[in-house]
This record gives sequence, C-alpha cells and structure tokens, in this order.
Amino acid sequence: MSHASLHPSPTETSRQPVHGQFACSCREDSSGAAWLDLAGELDLLTSPRFRQTLREAQLCAHMVVVDIRELTFMDCSGVHVLVEAAEKARRAGARLILTRGPAQIDRLFAIAHIDEEIEIFEHGA
Repeated sequence: MSHASLHPSPTETSRQPVHGQFACSCREDSSGAAWLDLAGELDLLTSPRFRQTLREAQLCAHMVVVDIRELTFMDCSGVHVLVEAAEKARRAGARLILTRGPAQIDRLFAIAHIDEEIEIFEHGA
C-alpha cells in the first residue's frame, strides 16, 4: 500500500448528503489536482454518477484524489469504478489516489485487494 501526504485547498465544499443519499462534488486544489469529495452511499444506483464525475476529473487533471472519508457505504460497483479509473490513470501516466475511508470500507478494500491496485493515503499525514 502506498502512502502520500496531500492537502486540499483551504476552502472545502459541503458534502453532507441527506441520510442514505449520495453526494459527489469536484474541486481543484492549488497544485491543480482534482479532489472528488464523496459522501453517503456509493452503490449500484449511484456509481454511474460517480463514474461520470470521475471521468470528467481525469480529463481535467493529471492527479485525481478521491476523498471517501464521508462515505457510509460502498458496494462492489463502487469498487469497480475505482479500479477501472486507476487502470485508466496508469495507462495515461496520471495518478488516482484515495483517502483512507471508514473501517467498513477499508475491510471491503482488504477483501478486494484494492491497496494493490490503488494508492491510498491517510489524509493530513
């Protein structure tokens, strides 16, 4: 598992979803990296929206950081979107990085061996 120390711009957008809903927003930090802030539930129903936002971010930035600290749930469809985007980034010579998320999502990543596919970092490390 790779670790990096990254810090977003001081202005953070609100990403508080209504209970059980999914929220996804994109912002750029001072280095030009795109930050995708996710909150709520990333599942089969919401993964197409995430996929589209992630694709747009990858077109605009050489490095995309996906902040999953406020996700409450992720299923295999969300994992699939992340693995697909990480492969696309590698092929393009770009980077896709995840923040470390909640314990239940960490367990999902351990089962799926995501730490072998995607760079994960401790936010603020």
